[in-house]
Amino acid sequence: MQPLAVNRDGPQAFILAPDGDFLAFTAENDQIWALCLDSSDIAAFYLQTTYHLRARSMRLFPNIVVDHQRLTKPDHFSVLPTVTGYTPGTLEVSYSFIHGIDVQLSCFIPEPDALVGTINISNSAQTSITLDCELAAILIPMGKGSPTHPERVGGNQILAGETDELFPVLFMSGGPSGTSNPYPALCAEVTIEPGKPVDLHWALVSKTSQAASLKSARQWASPTWYKDAQIQIKSHAGHTIHITTGEKDWDTAFYLAQANALTHLVNPDAEGGKPTFIRTRLPDKPMLFRPEIEALDNLTLLDILHLAQVILPAHQAHLSQLVGQFIHRVDDQGMLASRVHRGFTGSPINEAPLLATLCLALFEINQDDEFLRQAFPVLQRFFDSGWLAKRDSDPTCPPHWENPAQLQLETGLFNYDIWDATGKGLDIRSTLSPALAAMLHREAQALQKIAQILGDRSARLRYGKIRKKYQDEILALWDDEQKLFTYRDLQSRRSPSREIYYPGRVQPQLSIQKHFVQPLRLQVHLTTADERTRACVVYIEGRDHEGGQIKEQFRAPELRWVAGQAHLTTHHLFSELISLSFEGFNQEDRFLIETADYSQPDISCFLPLWSGGLTKEQSTALINTHIDWQKPGYVFGIPETWAGEHPLPVGLREQVNVLWNTLIIDGLTREGLQQEAAAGFSNLMKAILHGLQDFKGFFPAHDLAGGFPQGQANAITGLAPLSLFLKIAGIKLIRPDRVAIWGCNPFPWPIEVRWQGLWVRRDGIHTQIVFPDGTQYQGQDTKPLVIQSDQRQAQV
Repeated sequence: MQPLAVNRDGPQAFILAPDGDFLAFTAENDQIWALCLDSSDIAAFYLQTTYHLRARSMRLFPNIVVDHQRLTKPDHFSVLPTVTGYTPGTLEVSYSFIHGIDVQLSCFIPEPDALVGTINISNSAQTSITLDCELAAILIPMGKGSPTHPERVGGNQILAGETDELFPVLFMSGGPSGTSNPYPALCAEVTIEPGKPVDLHWALVSKTSQAASLKSARQWASPTWYKDAQIQIKSHAGHTIHITTGEKDWDTAFYLAQANALTHLVNPDAEGGKPTFIRTRLPDKPMLFRPEIEALDNLTLLDILHLAQVILPAHQAHLSQLVGQFIHRVDDQGMLASRVHRGFTGSPINEAPLLATLCLALFEINQDDEFLRQAFPVLQRFFDSGWLAKRDSDPTCPPHWENPAQLQLETGLFNYDIWDATGKGLDIRSTLSPALAAMLHREAQALQKIAQILGDRSARLRYGKIRKKYQDEILALWDDEQKLFTYRDLQSRRSPSREIYYPGRVQPQLSIQKHFVQPLRLQVHLTTADERTRACVVYIEGRDHEGGQIKEQFRAPELRWVAGQAHLTTHHLFSELISLSFEGFNQEDRFLIETADYSQPDISCFLPLWSGGLTKEQSTALINTHIDWQKPGYVFGIPETWAGEHPLPVGLREQVNVLWNTLIIDGLTREGLQQEAAAGFSNLMKAILHGLQDFKGFFPAHDLAGGFPQGQANAITGLAPLSLFLKIAGIKLIRPDRVAIWGCNPFPWPIEVRWQGLWVRRDGIHTQIVFPDGTQYQGQDTKPLVIQSDQRQAQV
């Protein structure tokens, strides 16, 4: 196992948080820190927080002063500050100076509002060295408060400050003095003999009174926390999958992804019962006081699908707990209401149909039949009633998305976006989506497999028929001219060509008298001259394909105004448009009526590669036509969208989505295209590493032009998907004594994997495995095999 060694030039995403495996979560005390290795005039590196925006900034850093000179410049170092140890709740930074001084800063979060540590200083020179060790804490308060400053309390010199009813206190051993110039710091003069290191213990505690902070800081400023820290370090070492490739930065990214995933783990139950993962946990995010669990447990099933790429199989217990919480939330009508997204009228909407898929992925790891047996009735209810049951007035209406946000694409779904100036505002409820058909197909396939595992023949046959139905749905969405699965109108199942495009100034009544070749849906775009909202009504009159009269009326809340724009989509298909009428508008306001356009492609149109259900010919045609990793637009991965029949809107931010690229590259491996998957994964890693090296975090999306990150840092959906990497290399870790292999390693270097005493090496078709009990396997098999520690092999 290669030791962690990351300096300022390497990938960075070092978030320190109370470890959810060991500490109970309380929102008002949850204090998160981030490490920055970029040097400045006053510090070579620092830890920073804002106490969830209760302070403008709090920075903590050590400095060494020799002969009245602070050693902060790069040329003072023989070894730059380097992270040599990291878990969610612990951090170790080591560095050396040209003077023969070696320093190691160790940090630990023993309770949510305390950060403690040790500065270990050793002398590798031949003679003794006298130096000053400073530990600075610079607080810039938010609102009422005071910056940190030296105070003497009893016989102790401390730093104290106040911000938003928090009272940070810094305490250090060694009898330090206090200084305010050039920054507030505690300073201890020490003489270090060769071979005799010196330890200075410190604690920074930020409670709601200075007395409470000082009392706690005194208790923690000693080595008593070492034991608890080592317990956490050993626990994470046992659960971390260590990957060694020919790219050291990839190895670091995979390690950081696993550690960062667990910074999202919190345990609201003081008894330690039900940990969960939360969406955002950063130093500069606003704090939720006394939140309900719904405000914390707000991941989506798509989030969890990506999280599984990072924490399986090592943390399958956590994922089982998380999936179990979703199963518990399914109501009697099969609704698993999203805690993030709502319908256009504010009504609850369902999570994406991925629950059985996740349960089956867990079963492949833990073989827990009882979990499946208990979950199966709920999985059926979620699929049968929550997704397949007809909730619309039209009993023939197929399943559809209620909100484009359910797909978790940003600019890629501009055709359905009402919020951005580049959005077209088409109602996604009028749309047949290839992605939804793909998810329903895969979910039915998972239910069929679960029924087979449980010996439920009737359910197995039933879901086999449903799977076939959605395979037919997928095939029906194939456009042979475009070589792509495409969106269609929900009723006509067509993507009609443009038959009307009529802009104009709003009038009380406008006669149009337009007949269409085929019945089609219409869309109206409204723009106010002064960018203000209108209390208005729009009427559309026409006839259907049988000559029946259609009268549609639109007003709030169907008309949503954003920056002087609103969009509406008709509920009916029109064979003839007779007239438009407007009430409540100004004379200078404008409209545009056009054919509802379903032609715009996006990355979700590739999802049948992931779900299956497409033909080999379609797969080949789609990949050959659309997925070329050498194209300039694909240098960081597949973009969320691209120009189709029409150019992209001016000003649209083009970006690469990590979650969706993971799904599509996973689909390439499903099709047996390991070389193509490896090329795509390599491009995606360029974006992920750009975020880590230059912006210090994992991000859900990256700008198409320069790979610049978009969205929230430390995002679960931006983590490097190491399970996908192993899958591309033909490796599936099940347990430390059980591994699946297939194909070959398509990457240009050998891959080594270590986990709980297991060692796997793949170099091309050559595989070596050493199990924890010493059992070994060597072979050149390319057919799928499951290998166990007793050397039993089973073809899969």
